[in-house]
Amino acid sequence: SIRKFLGLAKGEKVVSAVAVDDFVGDQYVVILTEDGYIKKTKLSEFANAKRAGIIASTAKIALARMFKDGEVAI
Repeated sequence: SIRKFLGLAKGEKVVSAVAVDDFVGDQYVVILTEDGYIKKTKLSEFANAKRAGIIASTAKIALARMFKDGEVAI
């Protein structure tokens, strides 16, 4: 189970998992929250994540996907 590798707090759950070969280049993670906000973050910002993880959003995340630089339409 992925829960063995992550320090999830009570009520937290995994909504997306993405395989990553390399954290460099023009790759981004797009995060969409349940209340309609969208955030584009460079993949390199996730490179040094610890067991506790990184707070990517304070809202409930509905979707997280990787993409190369460009436009996103939802």
